[in-house]
Amino acid sequence: MTGEPENTVRPPATGRASWQAELDRLLDREKAHTREGDAIAAARWRLPMVEVDAAIPVTGEHGPVPLLEVFEGRTFFNGLVSELSHLHSRDVTFATFCQGPYQESIAYFMGWRMPWYSARDSAGA
Repeated sequence: MTGEPENTVRPPATGRASWQAELDRLLDREKAHTREGDAIAAARWRLPMVEVDAAIPVTGEHGPVPLLEVFEGRTFFNGLVSELSHLHSRDVTFATFCQGPYQESIAYFMGWRMPWYSARDSAGA
């Protein structure tokens, strides 16, 4: 008993040279795939920006709030952190936005103590 399902099809056995040739072809395909992924990512970074109206409402813990208020008068955007005092002392605000409804998204934030908002019902979201 091998522990494999009965319907598992094994590849044919071959010699080292044949295996290496197949591996080399696969590596060429993988490299092409990686280069294409890199090109797509670079194109994404070059997409034009869209101006966002600072008065657009997003939904937070206490209901709708204008986007501009989310940043508490600070001048930056968020990153993945859990303790915010270091950022606040440097005039940086952390805010997380989700695309789903605020109430349905609560489960995904698992009690984290960070400001987060739903942009679900916001114009252009």
